[in-house]
Amino acid sequence: MESKFVIIAGNSHPKFVHSVVSALNVPLGRINAYKQSNNEISVNVEESVRGRDVYVIQSVNIQGSVNSDVIEALMLNYACFTSAAKSITLILPYLPYCTQSRMHGRSGVPLNLLAAIVKSSGVCRVVSIDLYRKELQGFFQLPVENLRASPFLIRAIQENIPDYQNSILIAANTNALARATAFGERLKLGPIEIGRISGTVEGDDHVEDLRMSPPPPQDRISSFDLFPSQIPTEPPKHKQPLCVEGDVNGRIAIIVDDILDNVKLHVEAAKLIKQRGAYKIYIVATHGILSGNAPALIEDSPIDEVYVTNTVPHEIQKMRTHKIKTIDISPLIVEAIRRINNNESMGALFAQVHVGE
Repeated sequence: MESKFVIIAGNSHPKFVHSVVSALNVPLGRINAYKQSNNEISVNVEESVRGRDVYVIQSVNIQGSVNSDVIEALMLNYACFTSAAKSITLILPYLPYCTQSRMHGRSGVPLNLLAAIVKSSGVCRVVSIDLYRKELQGFFQLPVENLRASPFLIRAIQENIPDYQNSILIAANTNALARATAFGERLKLGPIEIGRISGTVEGDDHVEDLRMSPPPPQDRISSFDLFPSQIPTEPPKHKQPLCVEGDVNGRIAIIVDDILDNVKLHVEAAKLIKQRGAYKIYIVATHGILSGNAPALIEDSPIDEVYVTNTVPHEIQKMRTHKIKTIDISPLIVEAIRRINNNESMGALFAQVHVGE
């Protein structure tokens, strides 16, 4: 008898998809998604989805093409929609373009565009894990389930970091402060002291807002020249030097973050933490993007281990450094699919989540 739901997936993260379908004990839906010789994506769903609930799983592979992964997911959605699927749930363990959710200069807001296209492709619901900001759910004109990886990260700390009770949690940025505080409460670290990394390092990515730029020079006299603007000129921003707050002497330092991509700031902070007397340094984050030369920087740094979940594939990065450890997050997606398919409340998945996370 044909199942009432089907799981299909793109090509970005086959190992993760295999873990999900194995746990659910269902076959993976038959599809054919490939890149043509002219670099266009072609998708064909090779089994009937008429009247069935479809779950499309797609991550992003940084070693490949993020844009191709996004288009592939959209085309899978649309193929199921035009094939009369009852409902389509798009599962994005990591939401691409989530960090491009604000306007810088005249760049627009790419995530807003992505959210509109996702809805247009026929999706009824989006499931993701640890969005860059909780408010990003508002970009989508459809239900968004923002699952939390914190129980898995906390268990990893308890099982893999000896003497973790002698640790200080350090927020990698202002956004991670609430998460670090919640981790401290659930790890029962006693009087909670949360450190914080602030400031910048040379070469760190930074985009200036250029909307206050003056009009371009012209040969003719303009109204700008005849009537100078009364708006005060904004002074240039002064970049603060790197600073790590908190007493780390003789303790284990655990740097907490959500997305681990450009690790220059983390590496320089780790050097400073080591100089101040910390005897072990760990990084715990949900999404291990680790693009560019991040693995090499981690390997040559005082950081002892980096714990990230498998929301995105990072097998190649792990070949470049032994310090990266993977936490399997697939059981969270498995339980989400089971609850959605059975029309059960998702509240149980948030029972151990701190209100600030």
